[in-house]
Amino acid sequence: MAGQQPQRSRQSQTGRFSRSEQIALGSVAAVTIGAFLPWITASAFGTSVSVNGIDGDGVFTLGMAIVAAVLVVARNWDRINTFAIGGLGVLITAFSILYIVDPAFGIEESGAMAEAAKEMLNPGIGLYVTLLGGVGLIAASVLDRLRGSDSAPEQQSQQPPQL
Repeated sequence: MAGQQPQRSRQSQTGRFSRSEQIALGSVAAVTIGAFLPWITASAFGTSVSVNGIDGDGVFTLGMAIVAAVLVVARNWDRINTFAIGGLGVLITAFSILYIVDPAFGIEESGAMAEAAKEMLNPGIGLYVTLLGGVGLIAASVLDRLRGSDSAPEQQSQQPPQL
């Protein structure tokens, strides 16, 4: 019909995000902030150096966070979205844990000097913030499934009909 706009998301219809959506968006913010914070730090002889996530593999977690944000804002919060958000959360969490456990992950150099340098590497605050965001995305997905809030049709039926 003329004058009607296509349905985009429940948020645009009701003006509010569900609790799970709010948790997911807060988690996206944490992953985004974490990408710009130091992921790896090293100290030697009184000198400290850090590498931000965005300077390395944090670009991947930032990309996943952007995809998650688009899914939350632009689509109905349905089963597909919930599983996609949870899957992105698992990937972000795994990526963060990998770097926390082995800050030298991805460094290909070998030899005594390279091994000594790898020993000086420590995980930075950005990895922990990114990990928190990844766990939050998983929590948003699990909370939604536990609450059974596939309630977009219920929300729509409560609205007055549009003429």
